[in-house]
Amino acid sequence: MISKAQQEEARLREYLGNKLHYDKSIVIATGGLLALIDHIEEANKVAPSVFTNKLKYTIEDFLNSLYNGKVEKGVSEQHNDVAEVFRKFIDNLKFV
Repeated sequence: MISKAQQEEARLREYLGNKLHYDKSIVIATGGLLALIDHIEEANKVAPSVFTNKLKYTIEDFLNSLYNGKVEKGVSEQHNDVAEVFRKFIDNLKFV
């Protein structure tokens, strides 16, 4: 059985082996969540059994914990830039 320390070491090796790829995924996922949180809140108003408060709070808690001194300066701005790209895309969606 692999220990927790060995698992963490394997994840770090994986990350360092393709840092740009994983950094891009992290920024896209975080920026996407930032852009979607407002829509989740709106959807919750009419479909609370699907877009639950728990979902909303989980995402908010995750984002708050991420930005409360745990990331380098400038990272949140980068995530906000990505969120803005998502927001523009969302705003341009046309529904029949």
